[in-house]
Amino acid sequence: MLEFRGGPVFAAALMAFSAGWRENGAMAQQLLYVSNTALYASPAMLDDILAASRRNNSAAGITGMLLYVEGGFLQVLEGEADRLDRLYQKIVADRRHWNAHVLIKREAAPLFCDWSMGFHRLARQDGAMFQISADAIAGHIGDGDQMVLLSLMENFYRIQSGEKGFGARAD
Repeated sequence: MLEFRGGPVFAAALMAFSAGWRENGAMAQQLLYVSNTALYASPAMLDDILAASRRNNSAAGITGMLLYVEGGFLQVLEGEADRLDRLYQKIVADRRHWNAHVLIKREAAPLFCDWSMGFHRLARQDGAMFQISADAIAGHIGDGDQMVLLSLMENFYRIQSGEKGFGARAD
């Protein structure tokens, strides 16, 4: 369970979440999932996944963010519902990871609409974001905490997006 429920971090996360909503009110299907992968995924494997994601997602009008955490992925995808369903089925069939589990599937204003696919390899020095993501991948997230996690991902992404190589602008 996330331990900050109801505290100042929770309030800040919800504010960041609502700030990301697009002014024009456009809605998209949003999917947040977790999965397990190799504990020490090679940079080459992660680069390959990221390059393919950016190429394919951009062509399909899908945006999002991918986090790698010591043995797991946490990913938000946004786009047209049928395209997301097909993409998620491809992801589930990919042998580089297993135990894919959807945490959120809903219609919402896109949060990552300016990015074809953001990526960050979380490390312990990323503090709470590392621990929360690791807990979610391990299945230790309570009902209702999924939206808080999504809010924190958006906030984390917006803070980190200025780093070289973190996000690729969507065309």
